[in-house]
This record gives sequence, C-alpha cells and structure tokens, in this order.
Amino acid sequence: MGLFRNRSGATAPQRPRPGVLANGVRLRSAQHRATGFDILEQVVNRQRPRHYAELPHLVECGHQWLAATPTPTSVMCFNDFGDDFVVVAAWQHESGADFGLFMLGAAGAGPDAPVIAHWRAGDPSLAPVGTIAARSIALTEPPVRPNFAEEIVRTAGFAVTPANIAAMRDLVIELILIKAQEYISTKSRQLAIQFAASHRQSTDAQMILRDLGTRYTDVLPYIQDLPARIRALILVPESRGNIAARMPQP
Repeated sequence: MGLFRNRSGATAPQRPRPGVLANGVRLRSAQHRATGFDILEQVVNRQRPRHYAELPHLVECGHQWLAATPTPTSVMCFNDFGDDFVVVAAWQHESGADFGLFMLGAAGAGPDAPVIAHWRAGDPSLAPVGTIAARSIALTEPPVRPNFAEEIVRTAGFAVTPANIAAMRDLVIELILIKAQEYISTKSRQLAIQFAASHRQSTDAQMILRDLGTRYTDVLPYIQDLPARIRALILVPESRGNIAARMPQP
C-alpha cells in the first residue's frame, strides 16, 4: 500500500477534470488571426489531407473562458498530424494577434509542441511569448449555427423551402444520434439506446449535443468537428442521390 508513496509526503498533482484544459502556451504573430488560422489549416493539411473536401481540419470549438483575463476573439480546435487534440484561442490586436495553444493531458502544452514548429515555418513572425495558466478554458459542446440545416440545403443545391429545411434538420439530428450512440456504447449499450430514444423527437441539434457533452464530458474533444463532419458527409457528391430522396422538394 505504501510502496508507491511519495517520499516527500507531497500528493501527486491532480489531472484536470474532463473538459477543463491544463496550461497552454501563448504565441504572438504579426498576422491577422484569420490569416494565422489559414496558415495553420494549410500546415495540418500538408501532413494529413482532408478526409472530405468540405471538412476543414480547424473547426469552431465549443468552449467557456474561465480566466479573469480578456476572452478570446475566437477559438478553433483540430487534431494535429500526431492525432493529438489541440485547441487554439486567438486574441486580435491592432498589430497582429496572440494565440493560446492548449492540448489534452495533465502536462498541457509547451513551446516545444511539434505543431508549433510547423506553424512557425508557415508564419516566421510567430513566436512563443509566455504561458497561459491551467483551467483558463473548458470545452463545451460544439456550436451549431441557427441556420445550419438551411445552409446545407442551399449549398447542396436543393430548393430552400420550409419542408426541405425541416427534412435536412431531421437528417442532421439522425446522424448526430447515430454518432452519440457510438460514443455512449463504449460505456453502456443500454445508456446509448436510452439517450437516442429520449432525443429522437427533438428538433434542436444544439440541445442534443449539449446533453451529450454534459452527461459524457470525456467525449467533448471527439465531437467538436461533428457538425462540420456531418455537413461535409451530406455534401459529398456520392451522397446526393440518397439525400435528394429525403427532400420533399417539388
């Protein structure tokens, strides 16, 4: 029982609870934040090309800023070429932008994170300028824009009618529930079935994701790209025939 006891009597550091990230590294760039994110997207894409043409590596990250410092202008997240989950917050300034880079795990992120070196190759002005305290940011469910279903209908080239938008909304919810069941089934098949059944009549994709992320916080890193992934899957040309059959367009 005392075999692995710390000789100093100090307790081991506790890992952040799921959803709350450890310390991050602050980076400063002369580029606009949007340009910085574009460069980072290109860097990751060179290492691991997009799975779907419409699915970017960087997606909007559901988050809550917990620190007493100014809230970020925007927050994106992605899986880097080592398949590590990375969150990047951005603060826009007149002369450029600051970025905060966070990673999963008790160790947090440091200036030697491999993705930083690759990012700096695309943006020579990017440089580490300090750290960001642990527990400054927490993951929440990914955002779903209010016009999400309508935008997919329009982009796919279907008639933008109330019936088509409702059909697309139902399809999006169906796909979210399929993925939710996959995640929850790793814990309990019965809980997965119950979750799907209790949300099947919902018309609010954001609420379903919120319930999923609240009940199972450990899945939050894995569902951040779910809205974007569903959109990309629907927009794949090979899917068009099956999707068209579900659109009650005239």
